[in-house]
Amino acid sequence: MGRNLEALRAEGIAVLHDRRIPGSKTNIDHIVISPAGVFVVDPKNYRGKVEQRDVGGLFRTDLRLYVGGRNKTKLVRGMDRQVAAVRAVFSQDQKWSELPVTAVLLFVSPENWSLLNFRPLRFGETYVLWGKALGKLLRAEEKISRNDVVEIERLLALALPTA
Repeated sequence: MGRNLEALRAEGIAVLHDRRIPGSKTNIDHIVISPAGVFVVDPKNYRGKVEQRDVGGLFRTDLRLYVGGRNKTKLVRGMDRQVAAVRAVFSQDQKWSELPVTAVLLFVSPENWSLLNFRPLRFGETYVLWGKALGKLLRAEEKISRNDVVEIERLLALALPTA
């Protein structure tokens, strides 16, 4: 996964790998900074179909992530801490304090996606998707200048040391 993301540098996309969350033993696998925004990417190599199920009642929605028939919603919740660490870095700098950070759970096995349900999933602010869909997300509408991509990469690299 790291090599695939590194190849994006040729397009002016910055990538940081395996960054430590300060005050924690937890790490962030990948942070990708593209003109489309800042993305915290957590790749998963699980077996089985990825799907979104609503387990709520008639009058309430309760979306859950299932992989191979097993409830894996905790993976979505686990992204909150990683995104919070990146947002904390930006909150210290007024220029970037409003910069959105997008969480991405990236399922890398082709068996995860059914041809009948081949669309990215969304759980609040967290995307659940595959490689090509991530590429499309990273190349979406430009929100950050290419010069700012470099500045943001430097800021994050200093604040979030290599694990």
